[in-house]
Amino acid sequence: MLKEENMIKNIMAALILTACLLSSCSHTQEDKEKFVRAYLDILIVRERFEDSLAANAEVMKVYDKYGFTEASFKDKFFELAEKPDEFIQVVDSIRSLAKRKVKEIEEINKDSTVRLK
Repeated sequence: MLKEENMIKNIMAALILTACLLSSCSHTQEDKEKFVRAYLDILIVRERFEDSLAANAEVMKVYDKYGFTEASFKDKFFELAEKPDEFIQVVDSIRSLAKRKVKEIEEINKDSTVRLK
């Protein structure tokens, strides 16, 4: 339970930081936040699924969840990347957060498996 609470706190802090970093762009806040959440989910999917076909299917679900197509997500990525210094910081933050979240999920799953034995 404590790990899950820490994971949620870390995610919220990263999303707030990301939102602040992106706030100076001319895009609507809602669009930026939607992109950040989608990108984070996509990175987590890519980390969790070794099978690229399964991962691609899950990524398509993420696009749908946030109202993107593959093309519109890429368009938004390049649109936001027009301010490279800010965008690099945002992307790096999201990637770090995704890696931490995957590790936490793996540890939770590992702990659950050990308890079941």
